[in-house]
Amino acid sequence: MNNPKQLIFPFQINQKASFESFFCTPENELLLSKLTEAVSSHSHQELIINGMPAAGKSFILQAICNELSRAGKELVFVPMSKAIEMSPKIFQNLSSLDAVCIDDLHLILSKKEWEVATFNLIN
Repeated sequence: MNNPKQLIFPFQINQKASFESFFCTPENELLLSKLTEAVSSHSHQELIINGMPAAGKSFILQAICNELSRAGKELVFVPMSKAIEMSPKIFQNLSSLDAVCIDDLHLILSKKEWEVATFNLIN
């Protein structure tokens, strides 16, 4: 039985998202290779995935979550499009996790409480 190590939050993750199922153009091959390497390295890294709308950023972030979960890492996936309606306190006590994967981070701009909570989480 699969025992994923993702914390329980009221957010859904695409369990089928994977590096293998990501449609990769020749321009993205290096990016995908570096992401695969980063996830496999087991070292502490901070990653920011940036790109045009509908480029697959959310999909690849969920693929990273799935890969880390399969490797036994404890993590949380936070889609800010849904979390922004909650209290920033959800970021408290997450620093002990192996990974905190935040999608649509740009949504916290000009929201001071969220900016402070995010700053405290990563510092």
